[in-house]
Amino acid sequence: MKKAKKSITCLLAITIALGIITGCSQDSGKNGTFTGVARGYGGDVEVTIIIENDKIISVDAKGDNETAGIGSNAIEQLPDAIIEANSADVDATSGATVTSNAIKEAAQSAIDQSKGASNVDLPELSMTPGTYVGQAKGYAGTLEVTVEVSQNEIISIELTDNIPQENEMIDREFWAAKYPISMLRDTDQILKTVSDRLPDRIVESQSLAVDSIAGATASSNGFLLAMSDAIEQAGGNPAALNRPIEKSTEEIVYDADVVVIGGGTSGSSAAASAKEEGAKVILIEKSGRVGGTGALSSSPLTLGAKIQEANGVEVMDEDELFEEWMRQNHWYSNGGILRRFFQTTGSTVDWLETKGFNWSLSPWGQHWNVDYADDALGSMGVANSFTSLVSDVDNVLYETTGQSLILNSDGEVVGVNAERYDGAKIIVNAKSVIIATGGMLGNKELMAKYNNGSSYEIFGLSQNIGEGFKMGVEAGSVEWNVGGVAAHLTDIAGRKRIEGFNIYDTSIPYTLSVTPTLLKVNPRGERFMDENGKSGSMNASTNYALAAGQYNYTIVSQKQLNALKADGLAGTGMDTYPPGANFFLQPLTPDYKMENIEAVFEAGEEIGIIFKGDTLEDLAKATDMDPATFVRNVERYNEMATNGVDTYFNKPSQYMDHLGDTGPYYAIKAVPLAYSSLGGLRIDENMQALTADGKPIKGLYAVGVDSIGAVLDGVAYPELDGVALGWGLNSGRIGGIEAGKESLR
Repeated sequence: MKKAKKSITCLLAITIALGIITGCSQDSGKNGTFTGVARGYGGDVEVTIIIENDKIISVDAKGDNETAGIGSNAIEQLPDAIIEANSADVDATSGATVTSNAIKEAAQSAIDQSKGASNVDLPELSMTPGTYVGQAKGYAGTLEVTVEVSQNEIISIELTDNIPQENEMIDREFWAAKYPISMLRDTDQILKTVSDRLPDRIVESQSLAVDSIAGATASSNGFLLAMSDAIEQAGGNPAALNRPIEKSTEEIVYDADVVVIGGGTSGSSAAASAKEEGAKVILIEKSGRVGGTGALSSSPLTLGAKIQEANGVEVMDEDELFEEWMRQNHWYSNGGILRRFFQTTGSTVDWLETKGFNWSLSPWGQHWNVDYADDALGSMGVANSFTSLVSDVDNVLYETTGQSLILNSDGEVVGVNAERYDGAKIIVNAKSVIIATGGMLGNKELMAKYNNGSSYEIFGLSQNIGEGFKMGVEAGSVEWNVGGVAAHLTDIAGRKRIEGFNIYDTSIPYTLSVTPTLLKVNPRGERFMDENGKSGSMNASTNYALAAGQYNYTIVSQKQLNALKADGLAGTGMDTYPPGANFFLQPLTPDYKMENIEAVFEAGEEIGIIFKGDTLEDLAKATDMDPATFVRNVERYNEMATNGVDTYFNKPSQYMDHLGDTGPYYAIKAVPLAYSSLGGLRIDENMQALTADGKPIKGLYAVGVDSIGAVLDGVAYPELDGVALGWGLNSGRIGGIEAGKESLR
């Protein structure tokens, strides 16, 4: 066996981007519109080119699944470069090699079509028989894949390791260290959906042009990159394995009493409870696992579960919680639905325990929560519990996406049309249909529509793109309190990391982005929060950031840079860890001297996360802030720092650090990380979808995020814990019970 390489070369990144190249010319000559498609980091990248008289006059690149702030930069920048060069041979966008090469390859395919080529011939595959070990970065860790090959075929593939990153900053004695530790490698339960499926599909098709597993895109692409590494070690050209895979033309029809669209938190609960009512149930899930975002969460809202009673927990009074909930949502929630939710929570936790869930008391000390004993937060240890939950369901159709509802002539919902990953058409006829597709967080257009133009970077599941919401509206339901997001973490824009530094210096940009002694401003240059971040409430602090827009800036002056270099955070007045919330990086201690901060900032400028200006006006122009607004806010902040009182946001006086009066100045671009969208379809207390005039749509139910607008006001996530997970588990259970009963009448 040949020794595995320590890193993936640029060539490997290029070859994995060489996807199935297809295109359809709309003109048989050189003039016309031509389209090419290539595999990017998150999926297919499509490039459409208009050519007139051998001149490229228009380039449009699309890649909705490419990483925001990284691959998206290439999609924005390369079309202009291709037009200017009149060629696909342009430089890649820094930090976005895979997406860049996909754009270039797709563009070249389109150009070749204009010259009469129908497709791009694949190179010949020739390898030295043997077993090889390839490595590549997955979502977080390094994936190791062992591949056995003959001269021209792949014989077997096995995922043999999931190597964690090193991070000596984590205090492993701290009780919550398990969360960042779990994020040092690809999540086992997600990676399993890849290792259980891709090897057989690659061997069967003898192609690397297989689709990524929905919900596991980064791990899928890491697996394919590791495959390419092994093929190259064998002397082969991975591009030779980008053979087209024909889509299935099969049509499969199922009949059921209840069909649930989406097997996440609420969908799994709905399917299991409908089955207990005696209904024949089919569950459709677009990814390779059940549990959804709830398998990444931890503590559902719970009032009166047996574990609470057995441990003498003084559970929060239901009336008190009701008043607090309604107050936080401006009394713009459906009180009847909220009451049924509250009154179901205790029995739901007890019911889930009989289905394979293990519970412990909340580690956070709340009197209205319990916690997964399987440490799901970050590690997804609870995924097996969700699998157990749906074990009695008649049929679970994985990697199958619901596309449209089936309505009869009376407007009643009687089934769903779906599509399997391989293109097979799936039709499920049913008496009751439950929408549980997890919201719209991954749909930038819908998120911007309902969130004041903002679509946020994602910590949750990007696979949730609003199919269920759109299907419900098309069937006659009405949107209800759509808007706001659940977000508990922050990070640097694009979750980018500077390279070539130790873990401590790598953490400098993130640390400064959450440091209370530094000024924060929104995209216009307005100070918008107490930079101490309401550190006692994760929800309040992230809501502050969300209200500022998709991103914000932390400002560092030359005076502060000098202090950070000489004395660390302590030089700006910090006497404790910054109140950061991030599973991937930890903030630095106050006494860590940032001796390499200037080099770190230069590296940050190169990848677009740090900006520099000799004056405040220059910095405003570099970041596209309004100069007058930014200067006014800095001057006001400095005046308050001099006086020692924050008269705007009440930040503690010890954290009011004057920026000084001379440049240069720096801005660090940071973002809130969204966990889930909020809002959805209008429902009644049985989770049945309603029309605009309040009439129930026969056969249609909506649960989880797709109906959470019934109990939230569509503005922001409340300052309470366990809301989304609690609603998902309980609305799903209620909807399953009611849909199951109705289907059997």
